[in-house]
Amino acid sequence: MPACPDIDRDAYDFDCLVFIGRFQPPHLGHLAVIHEALKRARQVIVLVGS
Repeated sequence: MPACPDIDRDAYDFDCLVFIGRFQPPHLGHLAVIHEALKRARQVIVLVGS
């Protein structure tokens, strides 16, 4: 992947965080966790289990 000069990689603690859950039902607490994760990581992957 080519380097992106406009992205400050030092601005994040992590490149990627993974949030695993059932999300049954999804609620504002889940959304709050995702928002907080996005403050610490460049991307967040949400895995929905059964």
